[in-house]
Order: sequence, then structure tokens, then C-alpha cells
Amino acid sequence: MQQSQLESGAESYEEFERLHSSQLTLSGLPKHYWPTLHRKISAGIYDAGDNFCRIKSGRPLQEYCPHSLADDQQDIVLYDWRVKVVASDGIRLDESDHVYLIDHFFSFLAENLDAQLAEVMSDEKARSRLEAITFPGLDEADSGLQADKPPPICREHVWRLASFYRIQRPNASDAASASTSVWYVMDEFGSSIRHSDAPSVKVFPFLHLTSGTAYSVMFPLRSLALYDEATRDWAEGSGAANSSAEPGPRQCRLLAERFHPQLFECFSDRPRLRRQLPCYPTPGSQPAGHNPAIFAPEFFARHRVNESLPSLERLSGSMPTVASLGRALRVFSNVDFVVNYLTKGDQFQLTEDPDNADILWLADHFKDYEGLSIARPGVFVNQFPFENVLSVKDLLASLAMEAKAAWYPLTFNLELEMDRFCAHIGEALAKAGDVEDSDSDDRYWIVKPWNMGRGLGIFLCDAFRLGLVELVKRCQATPCIASRYIHRPLLFKRDDVDGAGVKFDFRYMIILRSVRPLMAYVYKNFWLRFSNKPYSLDPAVMQDYGTHFTVMNYQADQALKNINCQEFVPLFDAQYGERNLTWSQIEQQLVLPTLLDIVRLAVRHPPPKGIAHNPQSRAIYAADLILGWDSAASASGGGISGLKCYACEVNFCPDLTRACAYIPGFMDHIFSTLFLNEPINCHTLVEEETPFDFK
Repeated sequence: MQQSQLESGAESYEEFERLHSSQLTLSGLPKHYWPTLHRKISAGIYDAGDNFCRIKSGRPLQEYCPHSLADDQQDIVLYDWRVKVVASDGIRLDESDHVYLIDHFFSFLAENLDAQLAEVMSDEKARSRLEAITFPGLDEADSGLQADKPPPICREHVWRLASFYRIQRPNASDAASASTSVWYVMDEFGSSIRHSDAPSVKVFPFLHLTSGTAYSVMFPLRSLALYDEATRDWAEGSGAANSSAEPGPRQCRLLAERFHPQLFECFSDRPRLRRQLPCYPTPGSQPAGHNPAIFAPEFFARHRVNESLPSLERLSGSMPTVASLGRALRVFSNVDFVVNYLTKGDQFQLTEDPDNADILWLADHFKDYEGLSIARPGVFVNQFPFENVLSVKDLLASLAMEAKAAWYPLTFNLELEMDRFCAHIGEALAKAGDVEDSDSDDRYWIVKPWNMGRGLGIFLCDAFRLGLVELVKRCQATPCIASRYIHRPLLFKRDDVDGAGVKFDFRYMIILRSVRPLMAYVYKNFWLRFSNKPYSLDPAVMQDYGTHFTVMNYQADQALKNINCQEFVPLFDAQYGERNLTWSQIEQQLVLPTLLDIVRLAVRHPPPKGIAHNPQSRAIYAADLILGWDSAASASGGGISGLKCYACEVNFCPDLTRACAYIPGFMDHIFSTLFLNEPINCHTLVEEETPFDFK
């Protein structure tokens, strides 16, 4: 149990209220409980056990199951915990004493769960506590479980019980990482409070700022009599509970609550029946397809903050050139790789004064295109209005889903389409039947926060096992998209990994010079990223970073494998020579057509759903791509016809330090292509002579 870090009286009630009033108000805790909460925190009082009691309750397996049982399952009883009132006078809503502290058994960051769970399980006392919370019937002879050998605690057992709170990171490098979600599992008492659509108590996380200690706080929502059950809403904040068959995100969030570990174990060898359990979505229970809201202009506009369009009337003249100015173009930049690597000569000259610049190359998002067009119509900027239809994950996914783009895996916006995603999984499960190790394209999903970079917050989900339990929980904390995982990737054999095949992806630079007319190029050099371990879909390594992820730049415990594209191409061609598969084929038939389609899609619609035309704008984007086989047969021996190219993401203002360090003249090539209209070392994607019309 946590111990209070305060001596009694060290923090006055007035100070407590000043620091915590906004937190308590948002939680809905009535104010007459606040002094009691302060007193109990100050004195370290955990007294819920004086008025409530945990009771083990058993129900026959048949009551949980929608199907018939085998003969050896007829007598199985499943147990769970319930919390009931044992105060003889009950719990009165108007009595200020009835607010209770609940300890946190352990806390974790989502990305560190495996390590922290291993630490818990290595401690015999902690392991026993977690097993008792998870499997209440371990000590019952008729529970269907062996008391001396409980099923192993897995991630899903923890995620079923987990809740979260958010804390601020004062030294965060960007807005997306300015706060983080801390997950926790409550102690035996808190974890035993069952769900109800008509809850009798509310439980919420509370961070005591003075001591830095996190608690959960419980208070009654109505008066309770002796032996009444204390229940809470496990899907609070997801809408009203009209019925158990209610469609929508609320029922999806309750999939985790419906995961009964003992029930799941009873059908460990009967996958078809196990997939009919309540912790899996029901086929046809939700609307099919995508939510039309994600295709509406309003969806794209909601991501915009104070962004204006240029005044095209003020930009009717030609943009400046070295010839028209009679001097070098002056460049202001707050980006190191531009300052350090751009050649200063007859064509470009650096300036420290942005008001004296012809080119603004900025690291931060530029917003005032209208102001720039009016005040300084002869100045370039390295961004386009509304370009985040490319660089924000959920916007690019929405464009691709509406266009049915073959280069983007099927994706759902889990903030607005959780119900449709679960419905899709329900249909896929029904088709899978008795196949435990199904190769279905709908089995594996990669879940990405749409507002984070550097691989932060990304995880994999095996929807045919118990991945949905983790998914529905984690998406409560962070808005995410879920894309089909490219689970049959084209592999590259690494000699330093015993010649095993590892995942790899690659980055091409898209150079956008104009929207109307459309003029875009691709830099010929590309960059590769490799996983560090042999590729495998074994459940034991499903969340292993070195097996499934390739972004190693920011991982202190991962080695970064560097192979430049000139070295890679002959190695790749040698590995796939027997299939008559070459990198030149892949680039010409798959990569470049995919990049062209991405660019055309990004400018297809008027703002806010598409990149806006702006004569002052020039930009470079990093497109991260991956190759995958369309079937298991293709993966085992197919050629170019069985291979597909997929977009992972497109990045705004990418870090080009590595490119500048390894490619002599790289920044000169980029600036020449963008500002001198002289492409160097580029493939031409498109050079239209006349502007297109929006359709």
C-alpha cells in the first residue's frame, strides 16, 4: 500500500483546495466530500474495508456462453469478485465521510508494460496478488482451473483492469509529446468493483500534486443499503447506456470488461467457440463500411489552427529568380541542415534577417499565407497551405479510404469509427471459423496515434486472439487509427542476424514545386530502415520492437543498421535473383506510380481537403513506404506481380541531416529543383503544362 508523504497538518485544506479544485470539479466529486478526502490523504487512511467487503461469486459456465458445452464443461463454475456494502446503516449520499481512497497495485507506461509486468511477476507476493485479482477461482476445486498452476498472466489480463491518467511533460520537444498517459491497475478492492450500466459508485484517478502520489477515489452516486453492490461504469464518458445491444463506441469499450480470463481459458482449444464469447464483437452488430463524417470537409478543417489562404490577386506576377534580381536568392532558415549544407555562392546566400530574405525555410508550421502574400508577395516559403492532408496520419488515411487507394491499407479512424472497426473484425472472425492460425488480412492491425511521430505510441493488435482488449483501452487515452498490418512483408536477409529475413521499409523524398500546374519530383537516392530481429508473427514477439519496427534512431536499446541505397540495390537483386525480381522493377512499376498517386490525391480536392495552390510555396516531403506480398503463395515464391507497395506515412519538413552528411550537394540539389526550376538527381513525377480544374 502506498504511504502518504504528508504528515498530518502539513498541507492546509485551503492549499489542498487551491491546488486540486479544478481536478476535483472535473471528476464530479461533490464539494462536501473534499475536506474528508483531504483528511484521508493527509493521514493515509484507506478505510473502504470498514463499510464494504469483497465477495467471491460463482456462476455456471453455461450462463456465460451462447453455445452448447462439452460434457467435461457442464460442471464448471466461473468466479468473479463483487464489492458489497457491509455497513449496517448503509451508505448515505449526504454523509461526507463516504469518499474512499483506493491504492494502485502497480503503474506502467504502455510501451513498457512487458518489462514492468515481468518485474511484478518476478516478485512472488506481487505475482500472487495479481493472479488472485485475475483468477478469483484459483482456490476453488470446481473452478475448472488447477489451483497449483494458474494460466499465465498476459498483457490482456492487465489491460482489462487498466485505467489511466495524464501528466504533463515540462521539457517535451513538441506538442504531441507534451503529456503522457500513465496506466495503472487498482488494488484488490478497486479491481473487484464490477461494471454496471447503472452504477452505484464512481471511481476516478486523482493525482495529489503536493506529494506526487496517484490514487483512485470512490464515492457513492446514490444511497446504498446493507448488502447492496458497489458497481462502476467501465465505459464512462462514451455515451448513455440504453441497452446491452446498443451499437456504438460504448459497447466496443465494454469488450475489455467482458473479457473473463477464466472463461477464455475454458475454450483455449476451441477457437471457433471462443470467438463467440462476449469479449469479441458480434458480426453485423454495427454499421458496415466507413463513417461518412471522415470524408467531409469539416473533418479536415478541424485540424486547422489559424491557417489562412494566400491572396492570389496579389501573386499574379512572376516569382523572383536569380536573373530577375541580378543577385543570389537570400535564404533565411532556422534549420541546421540548411544553414550547414547549402552552398553559398552565385545562386543562394544565407541571411540572418528573415525580413531581408527571398526564401523562408522554417522548421515550424507556417500559418499566415494571406499576410505573406499581401506584405511580401515576392518571398518563397517551404510549405504549402493545408499540406497536412499529407502529413497528418488520419487525414491521409481518410483521403485514401475515400479514393479506395490500393497503396494504403484498409484503415479505420478509431475516434470516429471504433464501432465500424469492431463490426469489421466481427465479420472477419465469423469467416475464420475453426482456423486458429488464420492468415486472414483482417487478423493483424497496426495502431498509430495520428498526432505523434518517431514511432511513439504505435502497437500491434492480433484481433483474432485478444488484441482488441488492449486496443479499446489504449484508444481511450490517445486518438488513433488502425490499419491492416502488412503481415507478409518483403524481407531482406541480414548477415549480422544470422542471414535471417528482417522487415525493412524505405523513404523517398517528394519535391513539390507547384500545385497548379502540378509539378512534382522524386529524389533518386532513397533511405532504408531495418528491423533488428528475424521477422515473425509468433505471439511471444508480437510486441517486440526489434522484430516489427524499423525506426531505431530514437531507441537507446536498439542498434541502427545503416546501408545506403547504392549498397542495398545489388544486395537486394542478388537475394531475389531467383525470382527475377530487381529493385529497378520495383521502383519503376510500384514505387514511382505509388508516389505519383499520393501527390495527385493530395491536390485532388480544394482546401481544407486538399493542398492549396500558392505560387509562393515550395516543399519537400518524406514518404515512408513498405512492400508486401498479396498472399502466402506469393510470399513463398512469387515475383513482381504478387508484390504491392504501401504508404506508411508522409512527413512534413523531414530531418535531412543524414541525407546531407552522406550525399555531397544534397541541399544544393533540393534548392535547385525547388527554386531554380533545374531538377538535379530527380525522377520527374509530373510536369503539367496547364492547371487542372477541381471536380
